[in-house]
Amino acid sequence: MHKILSYHQLHQWRTKGWVIIKKFLNVDECQKDMKNHYPIDAKNPVQDFGSGGLTEFPCKYNSINKITVNIRLILAVKQLLNTDDILLTQSVAWAKYTVKEKNKNSSSNHDQRIHMDWGNNYWTHPPSWDEPDMVAAIIYYSDTKKTGGSTAIVSRRGDNDEVYKWPYVHMPGIADKPFFNDRKTAETSMNKEDRKLREKCYKREILPTPGVGDILFYRMDVWHRGTPIKSNQVRYVHNLAWKKKNAVGINIWNKGWTQKMYYGWLEKFICNLLPIQRRTLGFPNLETLSDKVREGVLARYPLFSKL
Repeated sequence: MHKILSYHQLHQWRTKGWVIIKKFLNVDECQKDMKNHYPIDAKNPVQDFGSGGLTEFPCKYNSINKITVNIRLILAVKQLLNTDDILLTQSVAWAKYTVKEKNKNSSSNHDQRIHMDWGNNYWTHPPSWDEPDMVAAIIYYSDTKKTGGSTAIVSRRGDNDEVYKWPYVHMPGIADKPFFNDRKTAETSMNKEDRKLREKCYKREILPTPGVGDILFYRMDVWHRGTPIKSNQVRYVHNLAWKKKNAVGINIWNKGWTQKMYYGWLEKFICNLLPIQRRTLGFPNLETLSDKVREGVLARYPLFSKL
């Protein structure tokens, strides 16, 4: 397996639950497309996570699509999960805007509650810490020193860490608890036991300041949260996630990669990918298909025969 990440970087992700790699990708084209799609003077911007589907993979911005299947990114994820067989489960680029206090609601991510991401990615529950089956990532298309909106994170401190007690159910939206995204609303809703653990998380959180092209690799079972945007600023990022191919109980967060296959451009995009890139989307090796099915696939993708 080709080595993208150093031993120290791998060790930090596997023990603390996260690592930031500086200048990991060139994102100039993505940054330009995001600024055009999400202008600073946008009216009624979304307060919650996501883009309403507009910049989820696959989307009209080829810059975002290409980042989603970037070889360097794929190889790093394979290192983190220690396997060659990975599948993409999430890819969405989005913008986070300043939200005035009077306009905030309980779903606002302006000052987000502390949480783990596994809740809306797993049917089940993450496995034990030493057997991770997912990797999440945030690619920064903005300089958070300028915009604010960095990701606060709580490093795990070994097997006896009191805020990483098993099972991970001390958060809104889990185990019959109502879901609220806004920090103040969420914490008010929590019971005494949950609030005590969560208060310790807030006291321990650290706030890195990633810049343009930096990437945060983190785990689905690490405590983290989004923080406020500075006045008159917009922060652009790209969230992605992958799972081990044989992992069970994990769902695709996006609506599905093939829903836009009728429109030609996605077929061409697929044809121009390398096999290692296609496999992360669930596209099989042609050599593994029966002769008859392979004949049908080549008929569907005539461009394959020209490459």
